[in-house]
Amino acid sequence: MNNSFKPLALAAAVAALSAGTAGVANAGSYPSLGDAAFVPYYTVEQDWVTGVHIINSSDLTQVVKIRLRRAEDSLDILDFNLIMSPKDEWTGTLGGDDAEMRFVTEDNTCTAPELLDAGAGKTYAPVFGPRIPGAQEGYIEVIAMGSADENQPISVGAEHVNGVPVNCDRVRNNFFVDAVIANDETFTDGCGLAGADQCGTSNYDDTDNVLKVSYFTRDSGSGIEFGNNAVHFEDFSDDAMMTHQQFGLENYANEPDDALFGWDFPDVRGGGNNVGSRYSYQVVRDQLGADAILNDWSYNPATGAATDWVVTFPGQYALQDFYQLEDFLAGDEDAVWDYRQIPVVATFDVYDREEASAVPGGLNFSPSPAPDAAFLDNEVNVVTWGGKEVLNSKFATNVNPAEAGIASPVGWASLAVDGKSGPSVDNATGNPQANAWCDVAAGPVNGGGDLASLDGFCDMYEVDSVVPMVGFAVWERTFAEDTDRNYGRTVEHSFTTSN
Repeated sequence: MNNSFKPLALAAAVAALSAGTAGVANAGSYPSLGDAAFVPYYTVEQDWVTGVHIINSSDLTQVVKIRLRRAEDSLDILDFNLIMSPKDEWTGTLGGDDAEMRFVTEDNTCTAPELLDAGAGKTYAPVFGPRIPGAQEGYIEVIAMGSADENQPISVGAEHVNGVPVNCDRVRNNFFVDAVIANDETFTDGCGLAGADQCGTSNYDDTDNVLKVSYFTRDSGSGIEFGNNAVHFEDFSDDAMMTHQQFGLENYANEPDDALFGWDFPDVRGGGNNVGSRYSYQVVRDQLGADAILNDWSYNPATGAATDWVVTFPGQYALQDFYQLEDFLAGDEDAVWDYRQIPVVATFDVYDREEASAVPGGLNFSPSPAPDAAFLDNEVNVVTWGGKEVLNSKFATNVNPAEAGIASPVGWASLAVDGKSGPSVDNATGNPQANAWCDVAAGPVNGGGDLASLDGFCDMYEVDSVVPMVGFAVWERTFAEDTDRNYGRTVEHSFTTSN
């Protein structure tokens, strides 16, 4: 559903971003390689498709988790593992509609689970759109789970010979519940004498900064395509984070030990239950935390120009207490589960390219009154300018500079964000509740298998006020009379912080 901002106050055109803001952070400064990455946005809305490229630049086998998260609340709508042999590259394209989404590839790289046959030499991972409303937009996590040298059984099975892995079935056997020995060990049996080098214990180290992840979004109707590098992280984890692909946290009540090594891990907090480092979300906050975004805007129906901003707050799911959420959903209205910073208060300062003021002439007091604000409710948000959309997002919020008195159809703007301070009150004490992220502890503290007995199982770590953000502006020029002339580009946001 599209939302609209309140009309921008006249002062919006002349108000400075914020006094005391120091420097521009993260603008073009992301690492070009890493052991984890975010693709800030994917979409299959209308005619759009999204492609992902992952390169293993190392001489080691790399096990990589791919996870798609829904725009509204970062619900996991698809995850699977890639087992990439040395110097391997995997590519896939996400497409479909509300009825069916598919992550399609022509690549032979081993996956866990096995992908489905799409015909014509293609395979796919299914996303069940009707079962997961809103899955058509979101962002993508790519997280290295571990690396293995050439002597490990999983590496022998995953190695390509004449372009085809030796034995993907045995590679997949490493991802059953009973095959995950520890976060740095998996086991495959049942080989007998034939293929014995593909069985036994595989040992893993943490992945060095060797992954390159890139993406594109393409409008099949207009022919316009945008693309960029993903947002990479260096040294996201100091540990291998091998987990199985059978059960997740939602299965904790039935299989508590198995679930904590399940497909939910690794996530932005790090690996599974017994991994030494479960503090990787601080890496996300340190690199991506910011107060505001800077970028261009343009909308001009006369020239076919339009701009959308993608604004993503990745990892907000880490600020949810899963177990208290289960209690809340079961009817316990006193359960405190939401420590997220969203919805954020969004405040725009808008300019044309000539510093135009919405109130011509005269002098103004400084600082000027703040413009009207609105909320960005989702983990992935799209801001459209002047009502002309590029991405056809269901999560679009429209800003119209003309309502602020800016006559020009081009300019730049700053978007300042102010995250909410957690739940309004702590229901137990009645006091305000700070934002905090939830780390799964080393094991159940109260012994039982039912969720109601898990008080304290989630350790909360308070966070500061900056909000992790990624995103970009997409700009397009369309020619209705000659679509071959259509073109567009992606421009990364610049981010500012007062810290």
